[in-house]
Order: sequence, then structure tokens, then C-alpha cells
Amino acid sequence: MLLSLFMLIVGSIADLLALALLTRFAMQWAPLLYRSPLGNFVAAVTDWAVLPARKMVPGLFGLDMASLVLAWLAQALYIGVLLAITGLHGGASIGALGVALIAGLVETLRLGVYLAMALIIISAVFSWVNPHAAIAPAVHRLAEPLLRPFRRVIPLVGGVDLSPLFALLALQALLIVLGSGTRLAAALPDPVNSPPWLRAAGDDVVLALHVQPGAKKTEVAGQHGDALKVRLGAPPVDGKANDCLIAFLAERLGVPKARVVLEAGSTSRQKRVRIVGVETKAAVAALAQ
Repeated sequence: MLLSLFMLIVGSIADLLALALLTRFAMQWAPLLYRSPLGNFVAAVTDWAVLPARKMVPGLFGLDMASLVLAWLAQALYIGVLLAITGLHGGASIGALGVALIAGLVETLRLGVYLAMALIIISAVFSWVNPHAAIAPAVHRLAEPLLRPFRRVIPLVGGVDLSPLFALLALQALLIVLGSGTRLAAALPDPVNSPPWLRAAGDDVVLALHVQPGAKKTEVAGQHGDALKVRLGAPPVDGKANDCLIAFLAERLGVPKARVVLEAGSTSRQKRVRIVGVETKAAVAALAQ
């Protein structure tokens, strides 16, 4: 439970900070935004990190790269801490550092795609609702490079520009690719260092469990061979132990009981359970001692 809260709170802070840094980087192409309330907010949130970082991170082609590098490091730091806590990819090791840097880069690209989608939507809203807004030209300037390739091949339909719709679809497809890259980089278990009782299966995880029914309380009791031992505070009568196990895993992983599927071992102490729609790192964090 505590690790799940850590993932929620610290992960959200890392995402918001990285998004603010990426916004600051993008505003270099629309300086007018620096004098807007948005620009003032972004500067207030990021100055403490960007200004010192400029002394160590050189610019490139006239661009301030400090914001971009810091966004990447914010994501990599969060993923690195998470890997160290859960023990995936060797925990606090050189290998885990490499995984964190790669996964952090993928996550930074993912946030960049979200930012691009937001720019396209805001630009379209300004075009329809308030084309004379003070910051509308700056937003259009940022969105134009994203829309230009689509405007070249997609004609107006009844005077309506459909390029934002197709651009958003393309960006959504890119998000799917980046999501797969993140799972490959950080979520899939390392064949040497990951828990032997957990296996990734697409978007699901499969757990190998050794259960002990009739215990005083329901709890994870460490590793038992290649299985995760779970004590169950229910007797092995009329499926009560299985129901207790499903309810416990659902609560521990924060998913509905319908997404906890007992695949094998309904009458045995050795059980195989599939958790639908849960990432490996989240499952390890929730079940780790």
C-alpha cells in the first residue's frame, strides 16, 4: 500500500515537473508566452533547477538544453528509485541505472507527445472560439510545425481543416509505441534478477503462489521456492480460501476482483493467478515485502 502511494505521489510530481520543463523548452519558439500567466507559472516552478543547470548544460543551436535534460533526469530519477525499491533489474545497480536512463528518455518523449496533443487542441479551440486571444498567435506558432505535414496532404472539407484530427490520431499511435517501449525498458522482469514467482504476459502479470490456508491473518509471507507464499485467513472449505486470495490480491494491487483470475490450482496449495491489466513493476511494488 505504501509503495503504491509512493508511485502515485512521487510519480505525479515527477511527471508535472518534467511537463513544466518541456513546456519551458517549447516556449523558446514562442517567446510571447514568457510574458503570459502560463510563462510566469512555468518560470516560477522551474527556475530553481534550470538556472543552475545552465552552468553545466551547454546550449545547442541557440536552444537552452537545460530544461530538456532536466525533464529527462526527473523521469529517470523516479524510475531509478522505483527500480531500487522493487529490486527489478538488480535494484540499485549499474544495469538498473541504464534501464532508468532509457526508460526515463521514453517517458520524457511520452510527456512531449502529450504536450504536443495539448497544443493542437488549444490551437483548434482558439481558432474556433477566440482567434484574437492575446496568446493565440504564440500557440498557433507552436502547433503549426505539428500540423503542417498533415495540411499538405489533407484538403479542407467544406472549409473545415481536419489536419488537427489526423495529427492527434498519429500522436495517439505514437503514445502506444512509447508505452510499449516503456514496458520493455522498465516493466518486464529481468530474467536473472526479477522475482521467479512473477511473469509478464502482455499487459497482464501471472503469479506463481504457494498458499497456506487457515492462518491467523491474510498476508504475504515471503518467497517459497520459486513461488510467492501467501498466508490466508480462511479455511480451505467451499472455495473460501480461493475467495480470500482473490480479494486479498485485488486489494493489494488496487484492481477489481474481476481482474484477478485463478488459472490453475483451485484445490491445491500451488496456484497460478493472472492479474489483468497490471504492469510488472506495479505488481512487484505491491507484493514486495
